Amino acid sequence: MRIHLSVTPAQAKSRAAELLDQVGVLPNHAWPYPHEFCRRQRHRIGIACAITLEPKMVILDEPVSALDVLVRALIQNLLANLQDRLKLTYVFDAPHPSPSSSGCRFHTPCPMAQDCCPEGRSALTPSSGVRAVACHCPLNLS
Repeated sequence: MRIHLSVTPAQAKSRAAELLDQVGVLPNHAWPYPHEFCRRQRHRIGIACAITLEPKMVILDEPVSALDVLVRALIQNLLANLQDRLKLTYVFDAPHPSPSSSGCRFHTPCPMAQDCCPEGRSALTPSSGVRAVACHCPLNLS
């Protein structure tokens, strides 16, 4: 922060306290080591770091994955509040399907998945004459 904003140590400390307050972390929590924070606090501190230089856009790489439902909701609400208050634009990096040795690699996020999807791959078949798909329940694209 001192390099990018050309501030004194006192100004940097004040700005850090302000940022932590914006994300719901007590300013006296600015100095412990990262492993001393709970997961919720680490996410909030990461968000504070991301908004330090007052960007117009923040790229979020799976910001709530691996969080329990309550913490996920808290972080999503925090992001929404910051977006409104700071006029931020977010770009979310969605989770990528994990490769598997058998079955459809997209069965987890697919709303049309069937019981057979994680176990066996479907043969490549034409769909509406436009393209071929390998899916147990392809959409009719005509």
